[in-house]
Amino acid sequence: MDRLIYLAPDLTEIGPCRADADFDVGAKGTASNDFVLKGILPEGIGGVYVPGTEFGGMLEYLQTSNMNDVVTRKGFTWRGLLEQGVILPPSGSDYKIVSGEANTVMAGLLSGFMGGFFHVSAEASGIIIDNYKFPLYCTYLEGLTGMLQEYDAKLVITADKPSAGSGPVVTVQAKPRVTIGDKYSEEYPVSLTYTDDGMGINHLICLGQGSLQSRTRVDLYVQEDGTIGTQQYYTGFSERTEVYDYSSSESESNLVTYGKRRLQERMSKKTLALNDADVDGDIGDLVYGYMRGISTTSPITRKILTITGGIWKRESKIEGV
Repeated sequence: MDRLIYLAPDLTEIGPCRADADFDVGAKGTASNDFVLKGILPEGIGGVYVPGTEFGGMLEYLQTSNMNDVVTRKGFTWRGLLEQGVILPPSGSDYKIVSGEANTVMAGLLSGFMGGFFHVSAEASGIIIDNYKFPLYCTYLEGLTGMLQEYDAKLVITADKPSAGSGPVVTVQAKPRVTIGDKYSEEYPVSLTYTDDGMGINHLICLGQGSLQSRTRVDLYVQEDGTIGTQQYYTGFSERTEVYDYSSSESESNLVTYGKRRLQERMSKKTLALNDADVDGDIGDLVYGYMRGISTTSPITRKILTITGGIWKRESKIEGV
């Protein structure tokens, strides 16, 4: 059974939290990676957590009023704390480069961060990092997430008590990411949007350098199988034409390259989009969708937990949603 528990500043448990709460965790740029508590809150609390999950964190913000007893507290989630430090290159080196088993690599990186606050699982992940170069001055969250994505893996964070009477330990771990579902359709708990857009362009007139009659011109056409060529397939009533002005093209071949990219964007196409996932997966896991002969896969990038009046609601958000 899910429980939201108050923590003291030293991480020892105080007791159950019955305040309204809002947690937002996710990948860089998709979530705020913080949480808010609102209600009549006791003094002396330092944080909260849901055992066995990554919903939790330490409180670093307080707002109150002399007109009522309602208090608003806020803090970074465990994932959000990983955004509060930067991976630095070693002295005399341009970049931080690492190799080895993923959890061992992370243990080395995090050993000096926040006084060793984060515990790294000693379990072998089966993921071997080979000369991974971190972006310059990236945060720990950005760096670790990016490194693991390169190896089709995910960063899993949980907080739990290792033994009775102790406070929770926040553990980070590298795991291979998984694909949830093998063939979703309208009958499964994933919202899908199928679009058959037949209003696209099938003839692109590409204009390059020069002027008037001497201007470089290439005509590109969509073929029956969806490829792009120089022979016209759609004619008469079916032809849809557009001009692409690329006067700064360096050569005809350069004009063709960029013209093909433009036509791929503008041509008719069938697409399938995942809107939301009512699935139990980790951030970084993939959700598979299938409808009308088209399949698509998108990662879970964000997870939200809201508790209002004792009612719990969880949401998973997919990339682009």
